[in-house]
Amino acid sequence: MGIVGKENRNLRYGRFCSEAGYQQSWPPKSDMLKFLEEDQLFPLADNIYWLSIHNAMVASIPDVQHPVYGVPQNVDELIRIEMLHNVIGWQAQLENTRLERFKVSGCLFWALNDLWPTTSWSMINWYGTCKNHYYAFKKAAAPLQAIASQQHQILLPGEAYDLEVCLVNDFLTEQKDLQVVASIYLGEKANKVYRKEFVGSVGPNAVDCLGRLDWAIPQNTNEHNFILILEVKNQLGEIVAKNEYVCQIGEVKKDGDTIERVSASDGFFGEYRLWEKNVIQPKLLNLPSTLPAGTEKAFEIQYTNNTTNIIMGLETLITNLPKGVRLYLDDNYIHLLPGQQRTIKASLQNTTRSNINDQLSLKLQSDALNIELATQTIHLDCSN
Repeated sequence: MGIVGKENRNLRYGRFCSEAGYQQSWPPKSDMLKFLEEDQLFPLADNIYWLSIHNAMVASIPDVQHPVYGVPQNVDELIRIEMLHNVIGWQAQLENTRLERFKVSGCLFWALNDLWPTTSWSMINWYGTCKNHYYAFKKAAAPLQAIASQQHQILLPGEAYDLEVCLVNDFLTEQKDLQVVASIYLGEKANKVYRKEFVGSVGPNAVDCLGRLDWAIPQNTNEHNFILILEVKNQLGEIVAKNEYVCQIGEVKKDGDTIERVSASDGFFGEYRLWEKNVIQPKLLNLPSTLPAGTEKAFEIQYTNNTTNIIMGLETLITNLPKGVRLYLDDNYIHLLPGQQRTIKASLQNTTRSNINDQLSLKLQSDALNIELATQTIHLDCSN
């Protein structure tokens, strides 16, 4: 169901969301190329491999300008458009069901993992890779979370951005004396244009609204993209929850009596094409040198944004994982403000199904909507 206005939420969400899903989601390109050739993925028009792309949002309208995302110009944009569409939709759907407790008594998502290589609703594909909406769902389902439920996929210049900021608490104890800091960063340079603090508590298994944002979309701006970040801090000033919303500033299209919100920059991806490609390289901390069969070892991946631009949708992947070897991450597809540093907790697992007992070389890939593709090689001794 995705983003819906508050006035329609009661009508759109039933007592229980069974087989809740948003749309088909594409795995990373590296996994798609394990069962299809690249020229079988793009272009979409007259694609005879329809069973691999059926019901995907862009694949359903391959030659039509989508008002929010635009039209993909290559397979990489196609996959990222599908991913971003799923992230925004999943986040909105789960957050809206949580805000409507106890009218909505639960949400059974569809589905966790694939039974064969394909595009599907699954969060984990056939090869064991968590798609990006897995991480969006994880954040939206956090036991304690701040939510500012979006009302429109495209905002308009001069329009009030006065969303309610609510705390959702699934713990069985009251969460007291919390501070929620709302910050808005505008455009490629992520200029901080707004900050507001809310203070409050939320009871056990409850929702409590703390107040409203009181910002307005700039009337005259050349920017078409902004990000809202909500940080929840405890009494010690520690961040205990964080939420983010990527938003688009568009324009009004009139056709007779019909008024439609449309992009002013050929969608998210028309905007990102104009952005500078930045260079960012992760540091691998405490990386193991050995990984015998039947073991799992932890390490960290540290990213530092030393550029003057925001980094959007930073993706960490190992593109050549063999059967039985898994990479686990506590977060992925992250945004990095200029000067910001993030450390992702990771682990590699060599299951007994891998039959690997000698040297293993893995290709770690870092990619984003506006960075140059970066790769590193990890060498592991898997002998017992």
